[in-house]
Amino acid sequence: MLIFLTTFFYPYFKEDPTNFIFSSYIFGVIIFLLKDIIKGKSIGKLIMKLSVINTIDKSTPSKLRLIIRNLFVLIAPVEVLSIFLGEDHERLGDKITGTSVYYDSFLK
Repeated sequence: MLIFLTTFFYPYFKEDPTNFIFSSYIFGVIIFLLKDIIKGKSIGKLIMKLSVINTIDKSTPSKLRLIIRNLFVLIAPVEVLSIFLGEDHERLGDKITGTSVYYDSFLK
């Protein structure tokens, strides 16, 4: 996808290379925020057979809830402190959105 964008917008980026850097950064952030959007699974979660679920009813969280969950990774030091110092060792994003990560076999 990034190769397509680079070739498609090459004339625009050739004039000012900072546009390419900024656009790549924005594209990367968007991809990161949307990574769990398909049934609560990213590529890594598919490989490891994990799912993000709603802790109340064990269903797949809403897309908005998944995006908000991923937003908290942008403040990584707080997330790390939350995992190591919290009683339940959960990410701050999971605590706030009411989500958790489980093995798929546990959910069946």
